[in-house]
Amino acid sequence: MIDIQCSGAKKHSSHFVQTDRRSTQDNVDWIQKHFEEGSDAAHLILIGGIDPISLRLRMAQAKARQDYTPSHWSHVCFMQKPAKRFGQTSVLEIRVDPPGGFDYPPSTNAVQKGKLDDYRDSKRFPNVALMRLPIRRTKVDEVCKQFKMQRNVVSGVDNLTAWLAYVWGVTHATNPLLNEVGIPSAVFLEYVVGAVGFDLTPGLASRASCPEAIWQTARWWHEFYEADMDEGSNDSTHPIVGQWTTPHDLHYE
Repeated sequence: MIDIQCSGAKKHSSHFVQTDRRSTQDNVDWIQKHFEEGSDAAHLILIGGIDPISLRLRMAQAKARQDYTPSHWSHVCFMQKPAKRFGQTSVLEIRVDPPGGFDYPPSTNAVQKGKLDDYRDSKRFPNVALMRLPIRRTKVDEVCKQFKMQRNVVSGVDNLTAWLAYVWGVTHATNPLLNEVGIPSAVFLEYVVGAVGFDLTPGLASRASCPEAIWQTARWWHEFYEADMDEGSNDSTHPIVGQWTTPHDLHYE
């Protein structure tokens, strides 16, 4: 089990709420419905897939949960400025199964540019969450550019290769979280969001971030941010705001 602390909150956050998705609604439509038009806040999107690689990632994160049940989540990405056609909105991520292949990861520290349409299919990706952070999108964009040139600080390439070995079932490849190697996209986003002044995973004692830890922050660490607000801290201490839906569950009865 990785070193992750409980928040102490008695109730989950009222800022981050469950919202059902209609059977005729795909993920892009659902995200667009809940996105505040004109917002310049940074938004993250959590994804939970049911393909083999997504399931491997979800099961690996059981080590980040007290009950050892698999996570709802397999991936997280950063949403850039909304495009005129919403599905064409770019996302920055480090995905272990990019649709167009890997190209040459060292040139960008493994950072990839995808689009929302890649996650449109609500059957392949049934679980989705939209998270609005109290920091500006443009500032996160700038740090993302810097991250691509800072492999000596945080190596997205090292994280990516460790997780590829695990999700592909390479002989003797163990769960990287047990060695404090976080899931690539979560590590990338924790770093860039932290550089802007927001602690994305206050419950983690290491850099071994993962979508599950980010989810737990949004659900349970609201009092941590609210306490800073009461002390007169700046806007970057406000709780995460957003919506989520998780129709696909791997938990055991």
